[in-house]
Amino acid sequence: MVEERQGNRQGVEASSEGQDETLIGVDGLVALGTGLLVALGPTLARLLGGASLVDAFWPAAVRTLRDEFALREHPSYVLGVLFIGLLVGMVLRRSTGRFRRCGAWGFTGVGGGMLLTHLLLDVAYFRGAFLLAPAAYVGWLMPALVHAGDGVAQRHKDAIAASVCVFAVGLLAVAPALPAMIGVAPSPPQAPAYGYGAAPGPFDTTEAVFDYPLPQRVLDAMTGDEETATVSTLTVRIPELPSNVTEAPLALLLHGFGYPLADEYRDWSQQLAAKGMVVIQIAYPSALDALGVPTDWEPTEGPGTSDHPQHGLRMLAMNSALEVVNTDVLPTLPLDVRRDVLWVGGHSLGAGIAMMLLPSLQAWNWGTTAVVVDLEQPYAHSIDPTVALPLQPFNGTTVAHVVVAEDDTSVGWCHGVGHAGRLVTEAQVDDVMLVKVRSDRHGFPPLVASHYLAASAVHDALADQAIYRRADMQADWLVAMMRNDTSTASFAHAHLVDVDLLSPMGTWSDGTPVNTLEVVPNALQPSPQWVTDCTAGKGE
Repeated sequence: MVEERQGNRQGVEASSEGQDETLIGVDGLVALGTGLLVALGPTLARLLGGASLVDAFWPAAVRTLRDEFALREHPSYVLGVLFIGLLVGMVLRRSTGRFRRCGAWGFTGVGGGMLLTHLLLDVAYFRGAFLLAPAAYVGWLMPALVHAGDGVAQRHKDAIAASVCVFAVGLLAVAPALPAMIGVAPSPPQAPAYGYGAAPGPFDTTEAVFDYPLPQRVLDAMTGDEETATVSTLTVRIPELPSNVTEAPLALLLHGFGYPLADEYRDWSQQLAAKGMVVIQIAYPSALDALGVPTDWEPTEGPGTSDHPQHGLRMLAMNSALEVVNTDVLPTLPLDVRRDVLWVGGHSLGAGIAMMLLPSLQAWNWGTTAVVVDLEQPYAHSIDPTVALPLQPFNGTTVAHVVVAEDDTSVGWCHGVGHAGRLVTEAQVDDVMLVKVRSDRHGFPPLVASHYLAASAVHDALADQAIYRRADMQADWLVAMMRNDTSTASFAHAHLVDVDLLSPMGTWSDGTPVNTLEVVPNALQPSPQWVTDCTAGKGE
């Protein structure tokens, strides 16, 4: 009887020990789900709170951007992160079965959620631009791989299956980044030490901020997503010129939707101002309600146009801003700001607003000596002719760059084609350069032409070559035109309009040329298929 009881006790202990060594179990599943909620919870909460997909995923996108750019400083750190994950797994391996399962699968839930979020963002926005961040997230999966490894050694089928799955996911995330992690991937061209595209210069700059009043109709339409004090400011960047230089051209820079802070485009503003221009970044409300429009209303868009009623409200804000520019800003600056030598540009929605702003500037006789129009990844202007007035021919010599990005997932190329067509036909500008920035994934970091090329947060080697080099050319030409420096003006103008001078993008460190800019000198002449499709109404 005693022997029988001892045998039963040993059987129960053995059974309990076997249960304790279950690969995942109920507690492991709970831990996995909890980890997933930790990673995906903020996004899901924003979705349930009524946020759009873009707004819901935005914090995760910012986190990935931050992680990626931090790791680019030291790509080998990803190996350290993976090693730390392996150490955590080894520590958990020495603990009791339940704690070991919960730890291993809880970490896996967090890592899996982060990788899933990255995959969705990569399809929608990143397009392969970020390699190191997802590789680092694999570190969260390492404890599960160690945990399942013991079962693999004992040839347990569920452990083998789990190991294969975790290993495959990790390999898919790590393999693309491996050449960068071990330092064998070709590197992109660096910004030159001097000349076009070098660090901002030759002048230092200072900054001043002014406020302007928003009309009551605009205030009534604000959604609460933007601070009124932020979207009614004028940030002025002023070059510190030699005492014998008292004049400077004027630049008006307009931000994209939801990017009103001056820091968002500080690199762009600085590049222009350091050449000797006064740059005014106009912050305006972009998140506005379509007041009086039925909830089931759907906007209609064409190449370069849309019927969004908010366009008119934004132009009310712009008119108020420009009144303050004329009365309170320009007269108080330490330089004589030459309105006849003018740069007007913007990114995304700001580019569409720039197109609506041009007729007013023409009516004031601004830009009568020289004008640069720079539209980066442009969105639409209003289809309402009372809001987007017809353009008139420019009196001054004019160059326009209308720039689209190959992997732009936010705005279609046809808006840029439409703007270029208006500049050719209405404004009768001879030098309209329709430019497509192409992606190049030959080395690391990959050069991906996204919608956000002009934003300071994603300032990379592609932006150096595709954005800031052209900004130097544009500013150099305008300053030279203001000073009647014909030699410099001729040199800069050639770089702005000559395809062979404008399109090169440098070389990778292994000597491979970076994909050049695709430059279409006149959108109405025989053009590539993507331009023809837009003008024929077949494009995106």
